[in-house]
Amino acid sequence: MKSNQAVIGVGSEGSKASRAKNGSNGNRVLFAEFERLLQAIRDGQLDVRADVSKVTGTNRQMLEGINEMIDTILGSFNVTAEYIDRISKGDIPEKITDEYRGDFNEIKNNINGLIDSMNNLITAAANMEQAAANGELDKRVDVSGFTGAWATIVQGLNQTAEGMVTPMRDVGGVLDRMAAGDLKARVGNDYKGDYEVLKVACNELGEQLQGVQEVLEQLKTDAVNGKLDVRGDASRFKGDIAGMIHGLN
Repeated sequence: MKSNQAVIGVGSEGSKASRAKNGSNGNRVLFAEFERLLQAIRDGQLDVRADVSKVTGTNRQMLEGINEMIDTILGSFNVTAEYIDRISKGDIPEKITDEYRGDFNEIKNNINGLIDSMNNLITAAANMEQAAANGELDKRVDVSGFTGAWATIVQGLNQTAEGMVTPMRDVGGVLDRMAAGDLKARVGNDYKGDYEVLKVACNELGEQLQGVQEVLEQLKTDAVNGKLDVRGDASRFKGDIAGMIHGLN
């Protein structure tokens, strides 16, 4: 009996040593896979996964869990990258409808908010364009529907429209007064570029029309006073208006 007990004791110790050795080897493989995976992530190789076939038991479960965690994170990351890439190219996608949790859901909400802002801006610009085509020059975008940089862009859009409309209104108002017989009406505000050219042309038209009125009044007065040899000064005028004065003479 003593001999048998001795044999059993030796076998038990050998088994423990073997298990310890296997466990040590398994841990080394586990840590090696950890390091390989971390290095791949540092290098941007996001498709690399731990090789679970190299380990067993708890170590295998750990590596499988890590792989699953990376897949979950990259799933959200890839969706985010795809949407940002499309938006940067002017391809506004539909909003994300998949369900996420925690920080992933916050990222989803942020992207959807960006999509809403872009779509609202596009709609606002289209509405402004249509309003301008319809001659509805008072139309502006409601800035209260935007925040931050988006609000700044919309304000700039409104200011651009205002910058275009103001000289048009000035010129239109003066032309309206001229049509009503007020030939002394002039555009008084200063503008830049083509708007200034338009202003000068409008005012010059007023000068020409007022000049014609003055010539006619003078000819009328001279005729009443018997000065039938007096003629209008056509050199004050241009083009057809000068021709008209020549015709009167």
